[in-house]
Parts: sequence; structure tokens; C-alpha cells
Amino acid sequence: EGIRKIESMQLYDGSMAYWQGGTHSNWWGTVYAAHFLLEAKKAGYDVSENVLNKLLKYISKKAKVRSTFDYVSYTRTGRTVRKIANKEIPYSLYIIALAGKGDLSTMNYYKSRPHLLSEDSRYLLAGAYALTGRWNAYYEVVPNSYEPIRPERLTGGSFDSEIRANA
Repeated sequence: EGIRKIESMQLYDGSMAYWQGGTHSNWWGTVYAAHFLLEAKKAGYDVSENVLNKLLKYISKKAKVRSTFDYVSYTRTGRTVRKIANKEIPYSLYIIALAGKGDLSTMNYYKSRPHLLSEDSRYLLAGAYALTGRWNAYYEVVPNSYEPIRPERLTGGSFDSEIRANA
């Protein structure tokens, strides 16, 4: 029933509304729904190929948009703000790779610009490389050690939080 409910939230462009009956796309929710549906399909549940293909097409298109935002995080010395790629982008790249359709050109764009990635985003990009069998690129991107991060909590966009980022 949960799968059917999610599938019913798909909009005309392939994206997902955040709420049932909604008419506005939510990029993070769309990527999250695609992740859920891919895992459900892998577990043997019946998932609409049409819904999944439209989701992946939308996500693939959005991942190519080089959008950024002011990323706020906290360290022992205070608050830092830097411009990074929207967190939906590396998550989208990971999901596209999970679906067996890795976008190497976009992945390489971000690999060559590590300053555009938060620490947690680097793990998603590294995972996308691993899923495509590009282990050399994986080792170039994955952080050498884990350092907990403290991003500012977001109530929209990627819904970033300390718990989510460190999970």
C-alpha cells in the first residue's frame, strides 16, 4: 500500500509532490522516493517501471543543474558559511548509479570540484562511483577519515540536519 501511495504522488514531470494531492515538486522528496522504490523493487516488491523511469529521468535532469546554496556549519571555532552544490545533486547521482544508470560526466564534474561538496555529500558521490565500478575515483573522493559535522538544520530543500548528515 505504501508503494502505491508514493506512486500516486507523482506529478506530470516525473517528480514527486511532498504531500499527497500536492501540485508542487519537491526535489529531495523525489530522490528519497526513488531510493525507496528502487530498494523495494530490489526486495521483490511490485514497483511500476513507468513511475520509476519517469522518476529517474527527472532526477537525472535535475542532477545536471549546477545549483548551489550557502551551507552553514558549526565547528569548535564558530560558524562557517560556504557555497556548495545543493545536497540533492550528490544524492541524485547516487540514486542514478543505484539504478544502474550512472552519470559519469556529472560525477566527474563534482569530483574535480571537491570544494562544492560537504563531507556527507562526498560519501554519496564516492558511493555512486562504487556502484558504477569506478574504484579509483571512489578512493579519490571518499574522505580518508570520518569527522562528524554540524550543519545548520534546514526545514526545506534537503532537510539537512546534524543527525541526517552524520548518519
